[in-house]
Amino acid sequence: MRNRNLLFLTCLTLLAGVLITSCKSKAISDKSKVFVTIEPLRYFAEQIVGNYFDVESMVPKGSNPETYDPTPRQLMALADSKAYLAVGNLGFEKQWIPKLKENAPNVSFCDTSIGIKYLESSHHHGEKDEFDPHTWTTPSNATIIVKNICSLFCELDPEHQEEYVKNQTQLLTMIQQTDAEVRKIVADGIQETFAIYHPSLTYFACDYGIEQLCIENDGKEPSPIYLKTLIQRCRNKQVKVVFVQQEFNTHNAKIIAKEIKAKLVTINPLNYNWQEEIIKIARNLKK
Repeated sequence: MRNRNLLFLTCLTLLAGVLITSCKSKAISDKSKVFVTIEPLRYFAEQIVGNYFDVESMVPKGSNPETYDPTPRQLMALADSKAYLAVGNLGFEKQWIPKLKENAPNVSFCDTSIGIKYLESSHHHGEKDEFDPHTWTTPSNATIIVKNICSLFCELDPEHQEEYVKNQTQLLTMIQQTDAEVRKIVADGIQETFAIYHPSLTYFACDYGIEQLCIENDGKEPSPIYLKTLIQRCRNKQVKVVFVQQEFNTHNAKIIAKEIKAKLVTINPLNYNWQEEIIKIARNLKK
């Protein structure tokens, strides 16, 4: 297991090169850089800022935001950036945001989930656990996130505020259209319950009246006893869809899908193309 504290100290020793790196980057581009935690936030931010900022994800495509550690290059680039946009409660953020703030004291940090009512994530077939951090996975929350992002950029760059607000309006229209499309799919008939390895669709399930059964047990691989109980629950609920994500082990999900004769579907809640992924999830739940 990697020693995160050692990594952080090592990265701090490299910050002497920040000024040189900063000068070189400014010679190439006059754009200011902002960081976001994950790809969906990068999508929202880029739709709002257009060409006025460079937006970079701290957790790159294909990486797990529960376990990812930033690289020395990312830490140096963050120190020279204007802002950091966080989801608010991801495992990566709990571990790294305090250190990132220490590393980059002049950077504005924004919790884009401010105003969202957090739901508790269920890991133990009905028992309540900690708050679910996957706030962006439903249109109602995405609307709040986008407004928070726009407000930040209007503060950072008031000269282009009118354009940011205009871009926000267009983005919110797209989000409303996404919600309408999902609700049409729901109205036509969908599976009332689905299983998923990592419980990333808590808000989606809540908004559209669906039940989510979690395979992961308290953030860990399920025990044989838990797995047996879950398989029976899936049968009782007539589950026909088992979702898996590329960042997690699919072995137990495959076992469940085979036992209950359900289709195994790979989804990517971290997809940059937010609208595409939300609609894909809904369509895979159609009866």
